[in-house]
Amino acid sequence: MKLAMLAPIAWRTPPEHYGPWESIASLLTEYFSEMVDVVFEHGGTLDKFIGDAVMALWGAPLARGDDADRAVRAAIAMQRRVDWLNAEWSRQGRQTIGVGIGLNAGEVRVNPYRHVFRISAETA
Repeated sequence: MKLAMLAPIAWRTPPEHYGPWESIASLLTEYFSEMVDVVFEHGGTLDKFIGDAVMALWGAPLARGDDADRAVRAAIAMQRRVDWLNAEWSRQGRQTIGVGIGLNAGEVRVNPYRHVFRISAETA
């Protein structure tokens, strides 16, 4: 059995109220960095980013007997980490966010040979 997690941001106000694009990009970078750290700390595998969401897997590519426990502990740790981020951002006078976390258990097909492509855009 595999477990999939999707953890998108729950915006408290429309994203455009968070300031210019650079401010939103900074928020996303900080959010993704912290969430990925939590996934790795709990033995998960980062699958991808989808918009403002992190998708992670437990039980793939290698299964452990406690994958479900690890995924649930990661979800709880993500909520705590978002609380910590929000406290930091509040002290800096920045907007705060929420996080919605969904876990699903079942069979998942994982392609271990998937290619990873990086796209970067530079602004003038």
